Amino acid sequence: MRVALLAALVLGATMWAAPPAIGQDTCMKAEGRMTLERSSAGCSSPVELCLAGTVAGKGILDGATWRFIAGAKIPSASAVAYSGETVIAVRTGTITTSTRASLESGAISLRDQVTAADVKEPRLMGAREIFSKGTGELATKGTGSLEQGFPVEVAGEICFSK
Repeated sequence: MRVALLAALVLGATMWAAPPAIGQDTCMKAEGRMTLERSSAGCSSPVELCLAGTVAGKGILDGATWRFIAGAKIPSASAVAYSGETVIAVRTGTITTSTRASLESGAISLRDQVTAADVKEPRLMGAREIFSKGTGELATKGTGSLEQGFPVEVAGEICFSK
């Protein structure tokens, strides 16, 4: 499976790898750009910080809506840090992550650890495969402000399994 994935990446493929055998993960690169903006509509954050954006990218993230909800402010010496959850709505379902965010001198950095997925993928074997588990990491970085928004780049890998 790893050899097939590497071959697909070498050829420039950004779509799904071959269908997994039972118990194996299907992994793919996740990358894109967006502007994260402060969002107060429906913000359930106890520290009143929600950020939202729409991803322009490749593969599963293209067109996805991204919503970070800060759950707590974390003590930090040099930056304002938060922990929370990000919900990424993709074309065929949702991906949820545990997120650590840092704001420092106009720069934002988010580290996302995928914790759950509910994604239906119709391109595998001509049938609708349902993936209910997700793993992987995403890194999001950019500069800007809470008032004007943060143009950011997202990069990482997301793996799905049944």
